[in-house]
Amino acid sequence: MEEGVCRALQKYLMNARIKAYEARTPSIKLVKLSQVEDERCRYYINALTAMQESPTFGLGEAVSGFPVVWLQANGRWYDAADLNVTRALRSVLMTALLDAQNKADPLAGKGHHMSSIHVKEAAMDSISIPACDPLKHREVLQAAVRHLNRSRKLLLVFDLTPEPFLKEKLAGVYGISLREEVEACQLARVNNMDSELPETADLALVLSDGCDSASHLKAEELFKQS
Repeated sequence: MEEGVCRALQKYLMNARIKAYEARTPSIKLVKLSQVEDERCRYYINALTAMQESPTFGLGEAVSGFPVVWLQANGRWYDAADLNVTRALRSVLMTALLDAQNKADPLAGKGHHMSSIHVKEAAMDSISIPACDPLKHREVLQAAVRHLNRSRKLLLVFDLTPEPFLKEKLAGVYGISLREEVEACQLARVNNMDSELPETADLALVLSDGCDSASHLKAEELFKQS
């Protein structure tokens, strides 16, 4: 279940940053990667550098407090938002690599090619990229929920698992919605915490061996079920 919720939340962030770009020109602060501890990120950087010049990296305006990483390669800028800086960097590197290999437009929902970008004229900061196990979704989600709690936001999770016979190959289909704490409490009282999915929710499905359904619950309750 944690994997599905992580995917849905990441999709929410990617969609939210596109909406932000429609309202204003994105700004980028260039950064230098002083230390890359994540093995996959190192591999992708080396592969991209071998195909062309070393890419340029930057950080954009955070989305709901989560990082947005930018990368300049193939004569264009790519970006990705994710639950932590390592996952965001990994995602944007994969998009740039696929584009370089296939000479095609970035994959929908992954990269976002911008024609107008403002690069801030400022001293370049150095950032480190910690290791992040791509299979440890629980730890990533727990950190994301703690971050949202500090921002007084609640992550509501909806189980949208389809017909029972499909569960043989689907771990589940999940939707999420981010709410301010007061708004979420009012929603709970009005709807009695039913399983209706808000129009603003984002979805993700997970291929696995199957899992228990969660109907409609706060993100913290996910960790009590395991």
